[in-house]
Amino acid sequence: MIQWVMTKKPSKKNRELPVSEEAFGKITALTDIYNSRLTIEQEEISIELNVEVARSRGATWQELGEVLGISRSAAQKRFGSYLDEAMRPLQQMLVQQIKEAERAMEPVRQLIAQQLKDAERAIEPAKQMIAQQLKEAEKAIRPIQQDLAKHFEAAKKAAKKNLGKDKDEADVEVDVEEED
Repeated sequence: MIQWVMTKKPSKKNRELPVSEEAFGKITALTDIYNSRLTIEQEEISIELNVEVARSRGATWQELGEVLGISRSAAQKRFGSYLDEAMRPLQQMLVQQIKEAERAMEPVRQLIAQQLKDAERAIEPAKQMIAQQLKEAEKAIRPIQQDLAKHFEAAKKAAKKNLGKDKDEADVEVDVEEED
């Protein structure tokens, strides 16, 4: 910062700039460029942060590319690596937490597996008993099924015979009625 100290009023003769007008113009232009570059860098950081927020809320690279006026692949190439770098520590932390949770769950998994084996062993005698009872029921039902099949066949034969007789009797009755 330049600090001007005035000890006495400068004379009209001494009012010249300590640097030439050309040099002052150059310094001013360079300062303006520097300030513009800082503004651009701040805006770039703002865009990167906004892209990260948009991605975390479900925005696609296609949508971001459209908003930024670039292609989907250009948006992903430009901001994807930044996001990857920003997210890497979080991803590593999450992976570590998942591994720890899996290690903590292992005794529970083993306990459940043991309980399933115990349950299967306890159920096995019941399965065998049910299988035996089914075989015995099938043996008991088989003669009844055969007997029913015989009775059904006999009933069919009797029905056929009766149908034939009924038809003849019906014809006779009709004939008798007509004669009266």
